[in-house]
Formats: sequence, C-alpha cells, structure tokens
Amino acid sequence: MSKHLIHGRSASLSQLAPSALRPDPSNPRARKPQQVAAIAKSIRTFGFNVPVLVDQDCSIIAGHGRVAAALKLGLETVPVIRIEHLSPNQRRAYMIADNRLTDISRWDERLLGEVLRDLTVADLDFELDAIGFSVAEIDLKIDALEEAEAEDAVPDTGSGTAITAAGDTARLRLITDIRCLLLPTATERLTHI
Repeated sequence: MSKHLIHGRSASLSQLAPSALRPDPSNPRARKPQQVAAIAKSIRTFGFNVPVLVDQDCSIIAGHGRVAAALKLGLETVPVIRIEHLSPNQRRAYMIADNRLTDISRWDERLLGEVLRDLTVADLDFELDAIGFSVAEIDLKIDALEEAEAEDAVPDTGSGTAITAAGDTARLRLITDIRCLLLPTATERLTHI
C-alpha cells in the first residue's frame, strides 16, 4: 500500500478484488460488450495501469468499465484508490466529469497517423488493435496521413535551372518599397508597382 496526496489529503493505493467493488447504479455511462472486451484486451496487453476510484463503501466512482473487464478476465485484484473527500453530489458529478472530459478532446489526426504508422512497422510483441482502434481504422488513419503528405509534397520540377535564388523575395520587397517612396502620389505608386 502506498500513500499519495489527493486534494490535500492522504489517499492509499491498494489492491482489492473486483467482485468487492460495487458499480454505482446511478452511473449514466453505458458500456457495450465490445467496449468491455476492448478494455480487457488492453489490460491483458499493457496491464491494469489506471486505478479504480471508489468511495469509503467501495462504490465505484471511476473505473466501471475497467472493473467489468477485470471480472471478464478473472483478475483476483485490481488497483484501487479510495476517495473519501468528495460529498455525494461531488462524487456523482466527478463520475460524469471523468468520462465527459475525455469525450471533448480531439485527435491530432496527422500525429495519430504518424504514431500508428510507426507502430505498424515496429517489432511489437502485442496486437496493435489493443490500443482501441480496429485494424481497419488504423489503416484508414495511415491512408489519410499518406494522402495529406502527398498533397503537402513539393512537386519535382525536374533538373532545370532555378530562376530564383535565396533572398530574391526580400530583394523584391525592398525594390517595391523604394519605388513606392520615390513615386509622388498613391495613384502613381499603384500604377507602377
């Protein structure tokens, strides 16, 4: 058991049987069997890395899906942090916040595609769909990245001679600025630029 500071108070990380943890019947977050299976696969692949948050009565505040997955996997214990500083209304509100706050984030599609592409060519000791994306979704993300990279690529103009050199743009701006200063009126400036 290790001690941590939560909201200015000491909290203990312990291991409890998932069957000893009580799902909160007022939890509005619904889980599909596919989600529980995906969580179970992630836990089997990476370990149970995010503790379940419970109140003083072992009622689950956060981690309903992880507990369902642990039960599916037949785990004997799961890491648990007991949160006792929240009022009943704060517990209910935090239960929603814990789920909703991840919903309102977004993926950086380019970075996600790059990481997924890197992982597909890496020598992994696990199935990549353990991250929660199906193989088809991973392929689509990588395809979208490669299309974006192709659009961003500078076309090859061949081996011809360059008609500009470094600094040409700055010189053009300087010449334009000088001409504007030397021409007497705005009309003449516009007609000679």
